[in-house]
Amino acid sequence: DGGAAGGGKKPADDPATEARQLDPECTFRPKITKQARERQARTVQQLGPGEEKRRAARRAKAREEIAKREMQEVRAPKVNNYNGINGRLRLHTDIDTLLERLDRARRVQQTRCEKEQKMRREIEDAQCSFKPEVKDAPPFVRQMAATRRAAREMQAEKENGLGGQQEVPTRPEWK
Repeated sequence: DGGAAGGGKKPADDPATEARQLDPECTFRPKITKQARERQARTVQQLGPGEEKRRAARRAKAREEIAKREMQEVRAPKVNNYNGINGRLRLHTDIDTLLERLDRARRVQQTRCEKEQKMRREIEDAQCSFKPEVKDAPPFVRQMAATRRAAREMQAEKENGLGGQQEVPTRPEWK
């Protein structure tokens, strides 16, 4: 066909089309689809307030269709049934021991992490070139520490022996 929808003119014969082709700043080129080209032009009455109502009705119907499809997917989930294979948590068969099993699994995981951490630490320590030697404290230092511990224990027994009833001095002792 090659002609415009309005008449038998070629697009090059239209003065507005020629002006658009000559103006280099006009970069917008609308793309009209085949379906739009084949549509009939609308009258003024069709383009009035009734058109907005029809569009709103069409949008509402499309929303309802989408919601209907989504609800069908939600209502009928696809579940594969494997004979003899239960879920890992065993909620349907053994719900009473669920917390115990979860706690046991957590403890196993924690011990595994601790072992792994210990192994990593040992590997890092093996790579260290400096290895300090730790010696025991001299006997006189150990004797002083034991004496101090004994003195602290005696002080605690003395305070506990009074049962919290300490004598209140009548006048302050000045030192």
